[in-house]
This record gives sequence, C-alpha cells and structure tokens, in this order.
Amino acid sequence: VGIGKIRLETHLREALANDGLDVRYQPLLHVPSGKIAGYEALVRWTHPVRGPISPMEFVALAEETSLIVPIGEYVFDTACKAVSRFIAAGADPKPFIAVNVSARQMGHPGLIERIVARVDAAGLPRGSLKVEITESQALDYAQVAAIIELCHSHGIKVALDDFGTGYSHLTHMHKLAFDTM
Repeated sequence: VGIGKIRLETHLREALANDGLDVRYQPLLHVPSGKIAGYEALVRWTHPVRGPISPMEFVALAEETSLIVPIGEYVFDTACKAVSRFIAAGADPKPFIAVNVSARQMGHPGLIERIVARVDAAGLPRGSLKVEITESQALDYAQVAAIIELCHSHGIKVALDDFGTGYSHLTHMHKLAFDTM
C-alpha cells in the first residue's frame, strides 16, 4: 500500500466523519406516464486538494478498507431524509430512492434490518428505499436470493443494476426475483 493510498484513506475517513460526501439523486423516469418514479442515489466526493475523486477510485478504496459499510449507512440515512423532503414537497407519486449495495455490505449482518429501521424511524413507506445489486454480485445466487427474500418480506424492492455490463445473462436471471432490471 503506497503512502498516497493511505493518505487518501485517511481523507476519506475524515470526509465521512465530517459530512464531506455528497449524495446526488439521478431521476428515474416512468416512461408511460412521463413522471419521475424515483431516484438513484449517487455518492460523490470532492477532495479538498485533488478536487473531484472518481467514484471508481474512492468506492474501490472504501471496499478494500471496509469503509464501504459506514459509507453505505451514510447514503441510506441521507436517502431517507431526501425521500422525506420529496414527500413533504408533494411529490406525486411518492418517489423511492434506489441505493447500491456492495458485496461487502451484503455480507455484513443485519443490513436489511438496519435499512428497515431507518425507513420506519423516518416514518416513510417501506417502498421508499430500493436496494440495487450489481449484476456481478448476482452470480452468488444463494446470498442474493436470501437478500431479495428478506427485502420482499419487509416491503422493500430490489433492482438488478448494471445488467448487461458483466457476466450474467437472462438465462441466469430467472433464478432471482428482482423487481426491476
């Protein structure tokens, strides 16, 4: 591990501790109605010296260092606040926010229960957050099927993200009960 990487990790920890990460919301359009159905949460980081850091770089660093778990928690917290603001502003239909979940997060015990607790504490409908799993993670059928089943039992939808960019294909996807691709 180079000194640059260690410094970057320290700066990422500081950004997380001091609300230095920015969560942006990309609208997801419901094509038949022409209305925004929901949003995808995108976490961004602007380093105080280097400027914007590519998500590819800092998310990979977060995965390596286990920072992805607290970063994911931060994104879920921020997404709950955003959904509350959208609903308070009269968004119709009530939107959801889709949040990517990494393999490390999926392996961390109690992930779905913590998501449900956040949604409930914010007084939001259970469908306010949607879990997104990337296609490369979907190859672990047993783990992903268990996550999907747990999400569905709590009224949370699950999306397959980045379909067609990696290893899977439609013949494999029939084994998993994703709500959307």
